Amino acid sequence: MNQMLETYAETLSPGSRRSYVQAARRFARFSGGNLHHDRLLAYFRHLEAQGYSPNTIRRYDMVAVRGLFRANGVPWPLKAWELPTVSERDVYAPALHPELVSRMVKAVKAGQVSPEDGALVALAVVYGLRRVELASMTPDDLDVAPGLLCVRTAKRGRERVHIVPEAIQPHLACLRGPLTPRDVSAAYYRLERAAGIPRMPEVGWHAIRRSLTRGLLQASVPEAIVRNFMRWKRSEGDMLLRYFSTTVVGQDGQYLDPGREDREVDEAVFKSHPFLPMWGDDRAPPKA
Repeated sequence: MNQMLETYAETLSPGSRRSYVQAARRFARFSGGNLHHDRLLAYFRHLEAQGYSPNTIRRYDMVAVRGLFRANGVPWPLKAWELPTVSERDVYAPALHPELVSRMVKAVKAGQVSPEDGALVALAVVYGLRRVELASMTPDDLDVAPGLLCVRTAKRGRERVHIVPEAIQPHLACLRGPLTPRDVSAAYYRLERAAGIPRMPEVGWHAIRRSLTRGLLQASVPEAIVRNFMRWKRSEGDMLLRYFSTTVVGQDGQYLDPGREDREVDEAVFKSHPFLPMWGDDRAPPKA
């Protein structure tokens, strides 16, 4: 099993490797190397008996174990109907109220959080990055001179190069990484305290992503543009748009220009972005 875990780890991004390998290792200890159908079912029932919610099992443990099987060429023996059932009450996926997002941005601009944490806030609030995507970001993904940012997406979404608005460039200059997902969660908790927001169950970086999505749709930004901006996976057969959105690079490998569709999407979103105006230059930029 150790070799299988190592093989699986090599398929994961640095930001997601720790948490998903840890989940796969839990299964390895329980199964004792038995990968058969009945042992898998027994494992998921064991997690439920230990108090894990069906939603958590599906989002983390099942994803990790299935990834372990896939990475090692082991057929997945379970049918969809055999997996833990998730009811509506199990799914608590709140969006953060825009007023609370505003308080977080004000805490960053007032210097109440570290510049490194402020960079994470800017990425989450402007681009709606997921926790794993925040963890995997490094200074190499950012080239402030031409104002472009590369986002390597999670959940098999599309890698994208985004335009960086001038208002957040000083904050992104403080970007450090890569981090672990746990480090990124800890940064969110520090941000809550700095902004005077009480701890709420199941609320984290993704609540900002949901709020941004809601705000864009409420501003009548077309769904297709929102999907592109939020980097959701699109049809594999949509090759025309895929090539139209190809980012141009020079001989040194540096980004020169995002694809025309991506640039037009960013420009359209920034005109109606619910949170971008919060980053106005009414405070001195942080020191990198």
